[in-house]
Amino acid sequence: MAHLRRQGLQLNKSESASTSYTYYNQTFDDITDLFLFACSHGDYVLAYDLLQGGDVKADVSDKMGTSALHLAIENEHFEVVKVLLHTIPYEQFRDALLLAIYLGHTNIIDFILNHQTYRTFCGAFLDPTDPQAYDDSQFSSDITPIILAAQYNRLPTVHYLLTHGERIKKPHLSMCSCDECIESAASDSFRQAQVRLSAYKGLSSEVYIALAYRDPILQAFELSHELRTSAKTEYYFGEEYKKLANQLSVFVARLLHNVRGHEELEIVLNKTGLPHEEKYETLARFGLAVQYREKPFVSHSNCQQKLNAIWYENISFLTNVDAFKRAMFYVGYIICFPFIALAYYILPKSKIGSLCQQPNLKFKAYIASYFIFIALIIASSNFSIIDLTTTKFLSDYNPTIYKNYIQLIFKNNDVRNDLINYINTTNDTVVNCDISLRFIEPNVFQIAMFIWIIGFAWNEFNQIASLGIDVYLKVPSNYVDCSMNILYLFYFLFLFSSMVYTRLAMNEFQSSTYWINIARYKKMSDIEKQYYISKTLHLLYWINADRFYWKNGDLQNLAEGFFAMGNVVSVCRICFLLPISAFVGPLQVMLDRMMVDISKWISIILIFFIAFSCSLFFIFSFYAIVLQQRAFIDASNTNSSSTIISVIDGNITIPDNAKCSDYFYELLNQTIQLPNNTGDNSNSNNGTTGATDICEQSSDYNILKKIGSYPAIYYFGESFPRTLLTTFFTLFMNVGKSGLPDRGYELVTLSCFKPDLNSYLSGFDSIMSNLGFILYSLFIFICFTVLINTLIAMLEQTIEDIDDRADIEWKFARSKLYMKYIQDDKFLPVPFNICPSPTSIINLMKRIKQMISTRRITKNNNVIKIPTQNRLENLLYFNIEGHPSSNDKMNTESELDDFKNEKIFKRKNSDTANDSLTYKIVIERIVKRFLLYYRNSRIDLDEGQDALQLKEMKHDVTSFSFELFHEIEGLDELQDTIENSMNKLNNNFKNTFNLEQIKLHLSNKKE
Repeated sequence: MAHLRRQGLQLNKSESASTSYTYYNQTFDDITDLFLFACSHGDYVLAYDLLQGGDVKADVSDKMGTSALHLAIENEHFEVVKVLLHTIPYEQFRDALLLAIYLGHTNIIDFILNHQTYRTFCGAFLDPTDPQAYDDSQFSSDITPIILAAQYNRLPTVHYLLTHGERIKKPHLSMCSCDECIESAASDSFRQAQVRLSAYKGLSSEVYIALAYRDPILQAFELSHELRTSAKTEYYFGEEYKKLANQLSVFVARLLHNVRGHEELEIVLNKTGLPHEEKYETLARFGLAVQYREKPFVSHSNCQQKLNAIWYENISFLTNVDAFKRAMFYVGYIICFPFIALAYYILPKSKIGSLCQQPNLKFKAYIASYFIFIALIIASSNFSIIDLTTTKFLSDYNPTIYKNYIQLIFKNNDVRNDLINYINTTNDTVVNCDISLRFIEPNVFQIAMFIWIIGFAWNEFNQIASLGIDVYLKVPSNYVDCSMNILYLFYFLFLFSSMVYTRLAMNEFQSSTYWINIARYKKMSDIEKQYYISKTLHLLYWINADRFYWKNGDLQNLAEGFFAMGNVVSVCRICFLLPISAFVGPLQVMLDRMMVDISKWISIILIFFIAFSCSLFFIFSFYAIVLQQRAFIDASNTNSSSTIISVIDGNITIPDNAKCSDYFYELLNQTIQLPNNTGDNSNSNNGTTGATDICEQSSDYNILKKIGSYPAIYYFGESFPRTLLTTFFTLFMNVGKSGLPDRGYELVTLSCFKPDLNSYLSGFDSIMSNLGFILYSLFIFICFTVLINTLIAMLEQTIEDIDDRADIEWKFARSKLYMKYIQDDKFLPVPFNICPSPTSIINLMKRIKQMISTRRITKNNNVIKIPTQNRLENLLYFNIEGHPSSNDKMNTESELDDFKNEKIFKRKNSDTANDSLTYKIVIERIVKRFLLYYRNSRIDLDEGQDALQLKEMKHDVTSFSFELFHEIEGLDELQDTIENSMNKLNNNFKNTFNLEQIKLHLSNKKE
């Protein structure tokens, strides 16, 4: 222990033979505690002495399980770490490196990465294959240095690891069915999900994406979409995946914030194709952001400025004029649009024809076309009603046919009676004195509507052909457009079918052959009579405009039903055009989100609705059956109201029309003669007015008579559909019918004014009645008190959430609307889009020529070659489902292996005066500007200015302590040298001279 006897360190031995150590006024009972104290406080000299002397081992830990190396790293004592790394086993390097990366100590990280032991043995422990490896470690076994450095955006560390070939392996999807995933899920599915999440956290790093990929924007888009998909499949980690996806959205917006100048912005927003290809289309990357729903990117001010510039391209003067002049310009354009469309057909490249290709004017033309369509709907509805009032009758349409009809059908009793008997009815309206005729041809408004619907349907078909069915179905407005087109197509299908049947029936009705055969009806055989009777009924049905004579599923009725539903959808379609306005656009966004909440609420209330409906029906349905049995016994022979008589002895009430046997009255010893229903009841009407007369004077008499004495049984017991209707209308505070108590359970008699307890009919269980009342009250309480307030709270929360980011939501909705007309290559609105333009004909000829040339090459070379199209390339390269193709995977692997952004740290002038800007140059600039936030390893985005100053002061104090320790060590060595020299000098003097004799000699001389 001699080497420990230095300044500040003292050994104290007590009588119990225990040893304690005092170091700078601090006492330690164990040498291990002294060693840990030296490591945690940066006394690398003492730590080195203890290790060299063999008094302690480097891998010791304190009572909390923290090793000496971890204490030194946590306190950022670089010199101590250097001392310890030379003595610890290589297995501990992994945890030491990960801890340094976690804490962000760059100097320690660099030293560990460049240490010879780490570089020699890193492959043995940094990529574990055993899933149980390092479970006792502070970090999970799947955490590698590159993953941890990427998760905390340690720029220098990520850059160093990337340059040395480290990569984050992309995990398989959660639904992957490969052997590796199946085996991993079978052994430990929870660990598999954790490993996948940890890898995605590293892949979502801003620094990793910026350094590892040639196109960070595209990679962020695809990864964000993949994370949102994983959030749905792995719902237990859904919040974590959504957080990572939102982090990537913010990252892309921050990249866009570093764009300078319109040239860089145009290159970034127009980029398309693979990352290494220099291919550009108008707002291709912006459209991809809209498909991936990257709202921060889309709503960024830079994107909105460029989008607005393209929206007003060639008509930018409109942005500087007032609203009135702008409106007048649009009105003039709409008025002149037929001539402009004609100019586009003849000269599509002319200045006038090019106006049809302007996005803003295309939208205005579409708006005008759509409102004309709405006007046609209104006009068609009103005209149909007006035209119905002027319906032609058969007598006015053709007097000759009318004469034949009257003589051969109406006055012919045989034909008339057979027609009525054939349909089993006593209603003779089937053969009337005159017949109102159906319409046999559409009006001008219906024809115009049909042309518009064909144009709308053609437009939707073109969208599906150009975008693909997958992309088409991801746009909510397309569902409304498709529903509107289908409803109106069914309307015209049934309408025209009805008119065709009517015209065919009228043509047959006008033929002389038919009337000749009807004239000889009496001479026909029975088979012929049956044939002509059915034929005559068919003809009369399709020419008769009497709707009460039609069947329930008549084609005209079906057509008008689809027309009504189509009108609702077509008017509601206007809501998708509201985002164009800043005044009502945010309100439309709120409405979309509120519909989602309402759908959730309806799914909850349906559960209670069905549960209580079934319970109420179960309670009262038995009593309804009993009342039906009573009605069978007490069947009424007349439509007059029953007169109630009393049995004197037993207080029993019996209706006068009761079908009871005579023996029943003999048993009762009843001597009162029952009134006869068929007899004269004039005496009963004399005197005071009875209850029946009072009821007949009441307007609610028929309703009360229909419901009977038990409203609960009527509403809840007679049939399950009536129970459903009653509970449904309860939600709208519409319980029962007029004239009845809202509760529906009070006794109602035929007195019509108030319940008469004296006339209460026995046989209704009060317990079950009260139970039904309790259930009904509980249903009302749950619906109105609980669920309604829950819906209000949900909507309020939704409005607050949207209101906080209303500007982003509205800009995103408006951008989707803008992009629809910017990317649409169909320049003409409905109905002009029906006629093929010269451009479309030329494109079709080119495509046919290309297909023919491709087939010739295939036949000659025996190689299949498919012509490349921009749309197919976009779908291959930017798959909306987020599953890259094999070409994408190969390109990604080569891209990661190449690591082109390594030169980002070197000062390089990437733009020269003679070179044109490319996407590669622009993205390198953007990444360089973005990484400025991470260039200083001590700066993290989550640290404030005070934390930075404190951290700077800590490092200064640590450095000063190291210097002070070195100075003290130098002074100690100098002191020991001086002491040894003086001792040596004293010994030499003692050996050479006799000091006692010298003292004696000097004293003698003095005397």
